[in-house]
Amino acid sequence: MKKIGYLLLACVLLGACATSYKKASKASSNGYFATQMQKGVYDVSFNGNSYTSSKKAYDYALLHSAE
Repeated sequence: MKKIGYLLLACVLLGACATSYKKASKASSNGYFATQMQKGVYDVSFNGNSYTSSKKAYDYALLHSAE
């Protein structure tokens, strides 16, 4: 039973390192950021931390574009 508890704790701690899907407060901070270029056209980007893979950042930017 203790092994399961330690495993869950390890998962929670490792999961806390990744950048979450959230709106960035400014273009250089972690999260997604969208700038309107013209009517109906947006430039969407996602900045992650050192634990965020480039694929995950791409997926988050694509997700926000779809929204």
